[in-house]
Amino acid sequence: VILALAVPIGFYGMAMYLSPTLPSTQEIKTVSLEMPLQIYSSDDKLIGQYGNRLSLPVTFDDIPENLTHAFLAAED
Repeated sequence: VILALAVPIGFYGMAMYLSPTLPSTQEIKTVSLEMPLQIYSSDDKLIGQYGNRLSLPVTFDDIPENLTHAFLAAED
């Protein structure tokens, strides 16, 4: 009985400990996208991107079918 109560109480305690540090849902919805440094040539052609974050929202239709199959194969 003690072990059966310890698991949910432990998860509840962990949630109460972490909840003050988590962002609110409004902050997540309004987060600004980060773009890496983009380098263009003199004729306005993109020649390079440097940085570790590129967050561009895409729709499901924009995702290549091979990528979808790759994720499904990794899950299997």
